[in-house]
This record gives sequence, C-alpha cells and structure tokens, in this order.
Amino acid sequence: MFTQVANITIPLETKPELLKKKFIVIGEIHFDEEKLLFNITPYKDSLSFLFDVEIISNVKSYEKNFEINVIIKSTPTILSWLIGVCFFPFGFVTFFFAHNKSQQISDSIKLMKW
Repeated sequence: MFTQVANITIPLETKPELLKKKFIVIGEIHFDEEKLLFNITPYKDSLSFLFDVEIISNVKSYEKNFEINVIIKSTPTILSWLIGVCFFPFGFVTFFFAHNKSQQISDSIKLMKW
C-alpha cells in the first residue's frame, strides 16, 4: 500500500562487514557479490503487528560500482483494517504507522554515505 524507492551506489571493493554496519538500523542483510543478490530482512518493532514490511532489491554491476535499487513496501495488516473500519475515521490513524515505517527505512537508506 505504501511504497518507497531508494537507490544506493556502492564501490565494488566494499566489504560485507561495512554493509552490515551501515544497515544495522534497518535490519539484517545478506549480500552475495557473485550472484548479485542483496536481501534485507527488516527488524520488527513494537508496532509491527499493525503492518507488514517487505523489502525488494535489485542489484546491477557497472563500471566499478554496484547499483542497488531498494523498494520498500509497507502494508497494513488485517488488524489495522479492522481498527480502521470499526473506529472510522479515527481508526485509520493506524495506517500512519505503516506509512511512517516505509518512510523511515527509505530515509535511512538515502542518508547512508559511501
């Protein structure tokens, strides 16, 4: 429902330990340079029962860099929908948490310096 897109360009010689250190705020990462796979498993927080977060990444290698396109999708759970419908219009405030989480992850990625 709420989608954010972030692009990262990192040098080819970047070590996996540095990647894990940079992404510690967002979640656990697994990066395979040979197969060009970049998986991010986001951490759960105290309000994660109200939304689901899915992070999709696409890696391309060009020149001396990796170009990583990260798509963050945050969708309200059935519980959020029930609260939203039952306590209309105030119940839809729960959707703000889903939007805020996707925005927070996207901003964290955009602020990373390589």
